[in-house]
Amino acid sequence: MNQALLSRLFLISRPKFWLYLAGTFLVGYAAGAPSLNTFTTPSFFIGLLYFTLPANLFLYGVNDYFDRDTDAHNDRKGAEEAKVRSDETQVLRTLLLVITLITVLYGFFLPVKASMSLTTFFLLSYAYSGPPTRLKATPVLDSASNILYVFPGVMGFTLATSQWPSVFIIAGAALWTAAMHLYSAIPDIEADKSADIKTSAVVLGETYSLIACTALWIASAALFISIDPWLAPSLVYPLISVSALFHGHVKAQYRVYPYINGLIGMAAFWYAALPLL
Repeated sequence: MNQALLSRLFLISRPKFWLYLAGTFLVGYAAGAPSLNTFTTPSFFIGLLYFTLPANLFLYGVNDYFDRDTDAHNDRKGAEEAKVRSDETQVLRTLLLVITLITVLYGFFLPVKASMSLTTFFLLSYAYSGPPTRLKATPVLDSASNILYVFPGVMGFTLATSQWPSVFIIAGAALWTAAMHLYSAIPDIEADKSADIKTSAVVLGETYSLIACTALWIASAALFISIDPWLAPSLVYPLISVSALFHGHVKAQYRVYPYINGLIGMAAFWYAALPLL
C-alpha cells in the first residue's frame, strides 16, 4: 500500500470530524471517571485509539463506498471531502472488513455494557449507509439513526463507571445528533435531489429543516439544563439555526460548524474533568 493511497484513506476518515467520535468518547469517559488514575488504564487508551482512526474510517468509509454513484452529484465531494476513486474501492472494502474483525474482537473483551454500546454504534454506522437498510435515504430515520454518535460517549461512561449514563442525557444527546444530521444535510439538498435520494432535509426543504433543527436543539438543551444548569452553553445551537433561518447562510455556517462543536466539546470535557484535578 503506497503512501499516496494511505493519504487518501486518511482523508476518507474525515480528520476534521474525528472529534465527533473520539471527543464524545473522551467526554463520556471524563464524566464517569472517579479519579485521574482512570485515564492511565489500557481500556481508556484503547477506546480513545479505536474512536480516533478505525471507527472514523469505518463510518465514513462505508458511507463513501456505497455513495460512489450519488457522490458524482455532490460538489462537496472532491473539494471539501475526499471522493473514493475506482482504483481505491478494493482496498477500502478490504480495510472495512479488517476493521469489522477488529471491532468484533474488541467487543468480545469489553465489559457487557461497553460491548453493547460498541455493537450499537457499529451496526448503526453500517446501517446508515449500507444495504439493505440504507437509513440515510429514509426520512426521519436518517436523522434519528445519528444517535450512533452518542454511543462512543455511552461506552466511555460505562468503561469508567460500569453503569449506564442518565436516560435524560442519552435522550438529550439523541435530539442533538438528530438536529446535527438534519442541519448538515441542508447543504446537500440539491445534490440529493439530483441523485434521487429522499432525506429529511429534501422532504422538509431548507426553511422547515431549520425550524425542525431549532425545535430539536431547544428540546435537547432543555433536557441538559434540567439536569445541570451549567450545561446552558448548549443553547448556542438553536441560535445557529435561527441565524441561518433569517440570514440564509447555511453553507457558510457549515464550514465553521465543526469548530463550534470542537469548542463546546472541549468545554464539556474540562467541565467533567476539573473536579478530578
